[in-house]
Amino acid sequence: MYLKDGKIEIKGLTGGQVKELYDISFGSKADLEWMKWNGPYFNDPISNWDEFEHGSRKRINDDNFGLIYCDEKLVGTVSAYWEDGNLRKWLEFGLVIYNQDDWSKGIGRASLTLWIEYLFDLYPELERLGFTTWSGNKGMIRLGQKLSMTQEAKIRKVRFYQNKYYDSIKFGILRSEWGYLNSSKDIELVEVDNSNIDDILELTVKEEQKNFVADVPRSLAYVYANREEARAYGIYVGKELIGYASISYIAERMMYTIWHFFIDSNFQGKGYGKRVLQELITYIKVLSVNLTNKMCLTVEEENILAIGLYESLGFVNTYERDEEDEFIMIYEWE
Repeated sequence: MYLKDGKIEIKGLTGGQVKELYDISFGSKADLEWMKWNGPYFNDPISNWDEFEHGSRKRINDDNFGLIYCDEKLVGTVSAYWEDGNLRKWLEFGLVIYNQDDWSKGIGRASLTLWIEYLFDLYPELERLGFTTWSGNKGMIRLGQKLSMTQEAKIRKVRFYQNKYYDSIKFGILRSEWGYLNSSKDIELVEVDNSNIDDILELTVKEEQKNFVADVPRSLAYVYANREEARAYGIYVGKELIGYASISYIAERMMYTIWHFFIDSNFQGKGYGKRVLQELITYIKVLSVNLTNKMCLTVEEENILAIGLYESLGFVNTYERDEEDEFIMIYEWE
């Protein structure tokens, strides 16, 4: 096995790599911080070399186990196991990035993108892949969201750790969903500045949408006037500018709002709207850490298509109206 994307490589385990893996997980180079998040309620002991070396033998040349390298440095592992045993129709996967110095660098997302693609190719009969975590592991939950996986289950108050109960959380994604999400390059939000403002001002919507969407100059003026709380973004697929969005933090409501959002008329009807909103939701969740667990947007009562799209992503219509007589829709998370 050998997978690669940029600086990330995933390699199958060989006998010569077992000691290197031990050193970063339990040995001389380990900080052991990962054990506080990787099912700590199981109270797994710190393995010594003999135990680790013996247990690792079954992983050598195992198609369901890989070593993650970043810039040629071993940083973690990916794995997969059959939840249903010999039936082999229900495959779950796992990820560990061992040292906290390597966290929050995009390594996990890049590695799982490679790993999910690999597992779907390795097992063409499978229709779903997933993972299980716990509500205390916010990083893994965010990773599932960034990968556009669905939170399929929450088994409440079944994981007990440090005198507190936590939920067990299950994420999953179907083969059809994965293929759709990866049919084009990743969506990227790029803040508006002098390098892209002229292109953004050229964006347009269809004639019948003009009553529902504020024009870009007005939106940018609002962002400038409220620049301490508001931000504006060009939406890109690869190097292609496909749309515009602005967000703002509303202090009196204690939440972020997606103030403006649209896909350029030349790129509508290609499935970008829902994907971009998923990216915005994930991005706002990161901004909202330690602030709030809610976000909102507003929509014209007559804009039935937009209301349906927002509801499909989890927004709930409060039927409360803002100062422009638009419905306020709320999205909440835990």
